[in-house]
Amino acid sequence: MYEAFAPGLRLFLAHHLQRAEEVEDRLHDVFVQAVAVIREGQLREPGRLAGFMRTIARRQIAAFIQEAVAQRETVGELAEGLLVASLVPSPEALAIRRQGRERALEVLGSFSQTDREILIRFYLRGQEPEEICRELGLTANQFRLRKSRAKRRFVRAMGRETQKERWMSEFSLRKKPASAH
Repeated sequence: MYEAFAPGLRLFLAHHLQRAEEVEDRLHDVFVQAVAVIREGQLREPGRLAGFMRTIARRQIAAFIQEAVAQRETVGELAEGLLVASLVPSPEALAIRRQGRERALEVLGSFSQTDREILIRFYLRGQEPEEICRELGLTANQFRLRKSRAKRRFVRAMGRETQKERWMSEFSLRKKPASAH
């Protein structure tokens, strides 16, 4: 279950939460809640597990925001000069997020129409595999195979870009040798 849902949920949470450790904590909480509901036999429609997991993730995001608001209210007057991190992303964070979205769209654009549809419908829209198979005329095995291969290609392509950006940023931060006069 973790292998199937964690990548999409991680992206969804990362889109709404800023700190990586917060994303991982909330992702873990999503799975803990889902497993508890499943163990108690309270999952009414097992075929809609993907949507159920996304709903739990949305609730985690709402809880995070409520906690942040409550924390702000209880902090009261802060000492002069103390900076408080805002929930509003900085211009740099917004630019990085926009560039990430643009890169993801570029990568998806390089995929076949079917592979792109599978990833978008399954991971972004939370559509059920059976419904995707029916609408795209795929067997369950074809769906699983295409989804896993497309996901692997997407993650690799996004990872390569991230590695390239890290290298470039590291390179640009190096001190330039002093010029000899």
